Amino acid sequence: MDVLGLFSNISQVVDLLIKIGVMCSIYCVDVKNAPQDVRKLLKEVDRLTAVVKELESLLRSPKGSSKLESQPLRQAIFDLRRLLAELVAKLDLGAKHARAIWPFKRRDIHEIVAAIERQKANILMNINIEQTSILLDVHQEFVLSKLRVAEAASFDSNVDSEEAYCLPGTRSQIIQQIKHWSTSPDSKSIFWLNGMAGTGKSTISRTIAQSFSSDNILGASFFFKRGEGDRGRTTFLFTTLTAQLVRRMPSLAPRIRQVLELEPQIHEKSLGDQFQMLILDPLRRDPGSWQSSDLLIVIDALDECGLEASMRTLINILSKAQQTKNPRLKFFLTSRPELPIRLGFEDISGQYDNMLLAVVSTPTIEHDIELFMRHQLDTIKQDYNKSVTQHRKISDDWPGADVIQKLVASAIPLFIVAATICRFLNDRRLGGPPHQLNRLLEYRDAKLSGLDMTYRPVLDRLTAGLSLSSKQEVMNKFRYLIGSIITLAKPLSIRSLAQILSVSTDVIEDQLDMLHSVLGVPSDLDAPVRLLHLSFRDFLVDPEKQLDLDTYPFWINEKEAHSTLFLQCIRSLSRNQVLKEDICSLRSPGVLRSDISQETIDACLPNAVKYACTYWVYHLAMSNRSICDHDETHKFLSIYLLNWLEALALMGQSAESVHMVDALLRKLEGPKSQAIGSFLQDARRFTLANVMTLNKAPLQIYSSALMFAPEKSIVRQQFASSIPTWIRTLPKMPSHWDPCLATLANQVTSSEQIITIPASDRFISLPTFGGKMKVWDLKSASCVATHNNVLPKSVRTSPDGTELLYITGHDVLQIMEATTRSCIGEYRGHTDTITCAVFSADGQQFASAGNGGIGYTIGIWNILRATCDALLEGHRGSISDIILSVDESKIASASYDKSIRIWDACEMTCIAIYDGHAAGISRLAYSSDEMLLISLDTDTLKVWDTRVESQGSNMESHEGAVLEVMFSTDKRRVITTSGDHTVRLWDTDSESCLATGTDHQIFAWELLGVCGLANHMAFDSTCSSLITNVGTLTFDPPTCSSTPTDIGVKLPLSTQTTATIPGLGLSNDGEWVTWDSCRMLWLPPTYRISASDIDSATSRVALGTRHGRLLLIGVDPSKMPAVDRTPMDARGGPWPSAY
Repeated sequence: MDVLGLFSNISQVVDLLIKIGVMCSIYCVDVKNAPQDVRKLLKEVDRLTAVVKELESLLRSPKGSSKLESQPLRQAIFDLRRLLAELVAKLDLGAKHARAIWPFKRRDIHEIVAAIERQKANILMNINIEQTSILLDVHQEFVLSKLRVAEAASFDSNVDSEEAYCLPGTRSQIIQQIKHWSTSPDSKSIFWLNGMAGTGKSTISRTIAQSFSSDNILGASFFFKRGEGDRGRTTFLFTTLTAQLVRRMPSLAPRIRQVLELEPQIHEKSLGDQFQMLILDPLRRDPGSWQSSDLLIVIDALDECGLEASMRTLINILSKAQQTKNPRLKFFLTSRPELPIRLGFEDISGQYDNMLLAVVSTPTIEHDIELFMRHQLDTIKQDYNKSVTQHRKISDDWPGADVIQKLVASAIPLFIVAATICRFLNDRRLGGPPHQLNRLLEYRDAKLSGLDMTYRPVLDRLTAGLSLSSKQEVMNKFRYLIGSIITLAKPLSIRSLAQILSVSTDVIEDQLDMLHSVLGVPSDLDAPVRLLHLSFRDFLVDPEKQLDLDTYPFWINEKEAHSTLFLQCIRSLSRNQVLKEDICSLRSPGVLRSDISQETIDACLPNAVKYACTYWVYHLAMSNRSICDHDETHKFLSIYLLNWLEALALMGQSAESVHMVDALLRKLEGPKSQAIGSFLQDARRFTLANVMTLNKAPLQIYSSALMFAPEKSIVRQQFASSIPTWIRTLPKMPSHWDPCLATLANQVTSSEQIITIPASDRFISLPTFGGKMKVWDLKSASCVATHNNVLPKSVRTSPDGTELLYITGHDVLQIMEATTRSCIGEYRGHTDTITCAVFSADGQQFASAGNGGIGYTIGIWNILRATCDALLEGHRGSISDIILSVDESKIASASYDKSIRIWDACEMTCIAIYDGHAAGISRLAYSSDEMLLISLDTDTLKVWDTRVESQGSNMESHEGAVLEVMFSTDKRRVITTSGDHTVRLWDTDSESCLATGTDHQIFAWELLGVCGLANHMAFDSTCSSLITNVGTLTFDPPTCSSTPTDIGVKLPLSTQTTATIPGLGLSNDGEWVTWDSCRMLWLPPTYRISASDIDSATSRVALGTRHGRLLLIGVDPSKMPAVDRTPMDARGGPWPSAY
C-alpha cells in the first residue's frame, strides 16, 4: 500500500465514522432505550475521529508521508476500516425496519467500544514513535521561516568560501590555547582574541569554528563585516545565532516558536531581551538537549558591528552566558582593541579569558607567515607553469630563499599583507608572476609601509604610462566607481551597481579587471562585488592621504562618495515607473503583505531598487549635504513619498521608515528648509501613524492612510489625488494632528507591574506575590523589611527610598519609615475613597487623588505641616494615577473618564486635556526628558508629545462607545445610540450633529446563536435565506426546522456557506470595510467600530467607534477595482477575502 493507498483508506475510515454518527442520530429519535448505548458509542467514535484527523494532518505535512508510511500503520488502518464497515452494516440493517430497531445488546456495545479502543491504541502506538520527530520538524520550519537573519554571516557561508583557513603548522600555539579554553571546565564563558587589523583574526576564527564544528561543540557563528549590510550591525545577531542553534538543536524549536508567536518582531527588541528570550531561556528550560557539555558560539570582528555603544553593550550581555550550566554556553570573540570594546571588557573584569596577538613572539609570526607564503608561491608557480609553453615556465627554485625572506619581512606582522602580495602575484591581468614580483620589490626598496607596499602597486598600475589628462580621467572614473563600491552599505552586483550609477556593466567590468587582487570580482554579473579585506577601504579613505595627493592620487573623499550614492539612488528611483503605485500589480487594495510571495516582490523590486529605497537616506546622512527647500530630496519626496513607503512596506521595512524620516529631519538647513521642514514633520506623523497599516497591507497607504490623516495634513493635501476614485465620500477628520504620537494595541499584560528605583540608589521597594512589599538595601543586597497586605497601587516610595506613602483606608493616608515600619504621619482630607498618591521630587510634598461627594479631586499636601494646600477638580470619573514633573511645575492625572489632564502646580489650574483613549486610563509615565507622556488603558498604550498643545477635538462625538447606527429612510440622516445614554441625529452631508436626546436606557440586540459579529446581512434572491458574514440563516419552512425561544425563533446557522456578501460590508474582526466580501479599506485601531449600518442603495456605510465618533464613508460601485479571485496556486497569492 503506497501513500495514496494509505490516504484512500483513511478517507474511507472518515466516511464510515460520519455514517456512524448520522445513523446513531436516527436511532436516538426512533429507539426508546438506545440513547445511553448510542452516547457511549458516539463518545468513542469522537475520540477515534480526533486521532484519525491528527494522523491525516501529520501525513499531509511535508515530512509526514515519508516518516509515517510504515507497514504496521497501514495494517492498523486496514483493520480499523474493516471493523467500522462491519459496524455500519449492522446499524444499517437495524434502520431498515419501519421503525428502527437497535441491533446491539449492552454486552455488544462494550465489545465494540473495546475493539475501537484497541484499534485506536494501535494507531497511536505506531504514530507516536515518529510524531515527536515530525512535530519538531514542523516547529523548526516555523522558527526558521519567521526569524530574520543576516545573510552569509556563518563561518561556512558560501559567500566566504574563498576565505582562507590556517595552514597546518601555522598559528599552532594560539589554536591550542583556544581549544584548551573551549573544553576546560574551569575556563571563563568568554574568550577574547585581540589583535590589530590584518593580523589574521578572522582566519583564526574561521579555523576555530571549523574545528568546533568537527568536534560537534559548535552551536553557531557570526562573522561581522562592515559594509556587508546586516553583517555590519547587531540587529540580527541573536536571531541569526538562534536560527543556527535551532538547526543543530531541533529540540529548542518549540520553545523558540512560543517566543516568536508572542513577539513576532523580536529583532526590534533590545539586544538583552533577544539574548534572554531566544538563547538563555530556551537553553535553561531544555537541559541536556546538546550532545556535549560545552556549547560554543564564535563571533568574529566585533569592532565591525556598527555603533560603538553596541560593542560595549554586547560584551555585557554575553557575560550572562556564565549562568548556563548544562550545556555550558561559551563565546569566542575577536576584535581590534577599540576603546568601546576595551571598556566593555573592563566592565566584566575577571569574567573572561583573553589573548593578545601583539604579544605573540616575532619569530612565531615570522615562521607562520613564511610557511604561508612558501605554500602560496609554490601554488602560484605550479598553476602558472601548467598554463604556459615550456620556454615560459618558471624555474623550480623561483623566487629563491632571499626573496621570500624579503617578502616575509615586508609583511610582518600583517597576514593581510602577505595574502594580498600573493593575490597580486597571481593576477595574470597585471603580468606574469616574475614581472609582478620585480615591481613589488621596487616598492619594498623604496621602504614603503606594509599597506603601501600592498596596495600601491595595484593602484599605480592603473595610470602607468598615461598622459596627465588621461590619468585624471582614470582617477575620476576610479573615484566614481570604486569609491561607490567601497562606500556601499552592503555589496551589490555589477548589474545592480550599473543600474544605480547609470553606467553600462562593461564600464564597471573594465574598471574591475585590474583590481582582482584587492576586490572579490565574480564572473556572474548578478553576484556581489566584495572587499577582500577592510584594510583596502581604510587605505583609500585615510584622511592623512589627502595631504599628499601626488603620492596618493586615488584618495577617496568618503563624504563625497556618500553624496554621489545618495544622488544616484534617488535619481535611479525617479526614473519612469521604477517607483509607482501598486508596484507589484496586486490590483486589490486589501491584499495582505503576508499573502504576497517573496518571488513576486523580488520580481517587482530588483536588488538595485531595494538598495536605493533602503539606503538613500543613509548615504545622505553620511554625506556633507543638507536638505533645503526645492532641492532634489524635496522634489523626490513631493512626488514619490507614498510609492517609497509602499516599497519599504513590501520589503518588511515599514518600521525603519520612521527612523529614516527622523534622519532626514536632522539634515535640515535652518531658514532654507522651512517648506521641506514642515513637509517632513508632517511626514513623520503620517508615517508613525501608519506603521501598522503598512505592515498589514501596503496598498492601504493610498486609501486608509490618506483618508484618516487630518484634513490639513501636508501629506494628505499633497497626495490627495492618490486617494482611490472608488472612495466617493471621505469621513470627516480633525484639522490637525493631535498630541498622541502612537497607539499600541494588545502590548501590555499588566498595568500594575511598574517599579521605580529611588534617586538615592540605596533602598528599593518591590511588590511580590501574595500582596507583600519588600524593602531591599541595595548596598548589602539584603531585605530589611517586609510590608504585608499591600496592593501594588496603594504604596509609593519616597525619592530617597526611606519612606513609604500608604493608602491605609478609604480616606486616610500614612507615611511610614520603610525599614522600621513606624508611622511618621497621618493625613486626612478626602471625603471618600483615595485611589492613588505620589511623592514630589524633593520629598516635601505629595499629591493624592480621591473620589468624594463633591467630585473627583486631587489634593496637594505639605508633609511637615500635615495640611492639604489645594484641591484640583475637573475630572468626571475616578482618578486612577497621578505623576509630577521633575521640576514639580506640572501635575499629570489620568482618569477612568478616558482623559488626561495636565495641571500647573503653581497656579493650580488645568492647562491641557488629552482625549483619545477608548477605555479608562490606568497608568501614566513621563519620559526622562518629559517630552513624552505615556498612558495605558486596558489594552492600549498611547504616547503623547507634551510639546504639542491639546486643542481639543473639533469633531462632534458621543462620550461613550457607539452601540448602534442606522440610516434614515431618505438616507439624509443617521441616528446613533451610545453608552453615554444619548441618542444623536446626524446630517450625512456635513456630518454634524442635528439633535441630541438624553436619559435613554439603551439596549443592544444581537443575533442569537451566532458566534462572531454579524455586522452585514443580505437576503438571497429567493428571500428564503439571510446571508451574513458569519454564515447563512435559512427561513424555508419545508426544509428548515426552527427552535422556539422565549423571545423569538432560533434558526439554524449554516457556517459552511461561502456565498459572497454583495456590496459594502465589514470583516468579521471589524478591521476592514469590504466590497463583495473582499478587503478594501483598513480601519486603524483608533477608528475601530462598535456599531455600523450600511445603506446598499447609496453604497454608504456609517461607522460608530469605541471613542464615540461617527464616520460616514461612501463608495462608487462603478469604479470599484476588479478583484482577481484566481486560486492562490494559479497566480501566486490568494484573493483577499475578509471572511
